[in-house]
Amino acid sequence: MNDSERLAAWYLRLTGYLTIPAFILHRSGGGQRTEVDVIGVRFPHRDEFGVGDVDDDALGYSRDCVHVILAEVKLADAQLNETWTNASKGNIHGILQAIGFVPKEDVGDVAEQLCREGRATYRTMTFSLAAIGETQSLSLRDQYPAVPFRSHIPEFIPA
Repeated sequence: MNDSERLAAWYLRLTGYLTIPAFILHRSGGGQRTEVDVIGVRFPHRDEFGVGDVDDDALGYSRDCVHVILAEVKLADAQLNETWTNASKGNIHGILQAIGFVPKEDVGDVAEQLCREGRATYRTMTFSLAAIGETQSLSLRDQYPAVPFRSHIPEFIPA
């Protein structure tokens, strides 16, 4: 895990997400299929400090549901990995199945929507791919307008 990924994990943690850094999806015969730099899960009734928590609207969560973020962290031009957005590779399917928020029979529908739109809803949960980096790539903005993008994390984190 590099420094920018650690910073992104802290950013998500400080905005109310429980985090899993460097989540590796393994192949059944060994080896790595893909990696999620940070998985974040935020619950609707989160209240760590009792005085209204730090929120960041850039993440696109709702206080009405559980929000799961699969974050890709880049040093410069933030974009999504093709291993995530290409549904035929089955990596998003595998990630959703591995983390276990969606029953196996519904994973395909949620994964297809995530690959196509960058966001998906399932019952009381919202899933979102997210990009964190210095700038937002044009392809990300054009192809996935619903995907949360965050830059300038050090400016967000209070001193």
